[in-house]
Parts: sequence; structure tokens; C-alpha cells
Amino acid sequence: MNMWVGAAGVCVNSDRQLLMVLQGKPEEEKRWSVPSGGKEQEETLEDCCIREVYEETGYHVKLSKK
Repeated sequence: MNMWVGAAGVCVNSDRQLLMVLQGKPEEEKRWSVPSGGKEQEETLEDCCIREVYEETGYHVKLSKK
């Protein structure tokens, strides 16, 4: 059995507002979440996080340990 591996981005702007996205398929109930998704085979978790935020929001981000 394969284990799912992914990453999520907690994005906060200079006004301390949290970036959320509306997720869910058309036939499902929608819910608010931080941008997230599954890791592709050859990418790092960091690269997965950056890619998922971009794919779901269009924003280019950099990672921080804050």
C-alpha cells in the first residue's frame, strides 16, 4: 500500500491575513483550506509546497521558518 505524502502552505501577508482557498469538487461540499496537495515523485516537500500554492492561487511564494 502506498502512503500519501503532501505539503500545505500557511501563507500570511504583511497585514497578518491568512490565505485560504475554497476546495472541493463540484459534486462535493466545498470547504476552506490552506493551499495543499500531493508530492510528485521527484520533488522535495519544499518544492511541493511552493508548487501547490502557485497552482491553487497564482502566487509565487518563498518558504520561511517564522
